[in-house]
Amino acid sequence: MPWFTQHARAADLPLIRLHDLRHSYATAALSAGIPAKVVSERLGHANIAITLDTYSHVLPNMQEQAAEQVRSVILAADEPTTI
Repeated sequence: MPWFTQHARAADLPLIRLHDLRHSYATAALSAGIPAKVVSERLGHANIAITLDTYSHVLPNMQEQAAEQVRSVILAADEPTTI
């Protein structure tokens, strides 16, 4: 029995392929806001384009959140500061 399968069973985890776990990590990391460059390096991709091409399905869901964050920064810059 492969090492990963053996340990997944011992931990009473659902049986998935090790490669599926890699995809789950990448998707979760990008969804959590980890920069794509960092995720790319952790996955060992030769360049960030591979990561972005493979996991681009995660990014559109993050567009609204990104727009809201930038809006907050811009509007906060317009507010007068108090001392």
